[in-house]
Amino acid sequence: LSEKTFREHVNNIRKELQKHGLHTRLLAISTSLPQYDKVLNAFNMMKSRLDRMGPLPDSLREKLRQELKD
Repeated sequence: LSEKTFREHVNNIRKELQKHGLHTRLLAISTSLPQYDKVLNAFNMMKSRLDRMGPLPDSLREKLRQELKD
């Protein structure tokens, strides 16, 4: 899987999630082994973002459950 293909795939998933009222909760990074600190920074950044966003509202969770059943 090329980096470009991977990023396109993640962007498509983001767009689908946004159609259902989910704000972006996906992060795609690529790094080489010598730059492993980028991974730690990405996890920290994503954790901060999710902390600010908070949990998904119960109403949205239920809506998504129903849509996934269909």
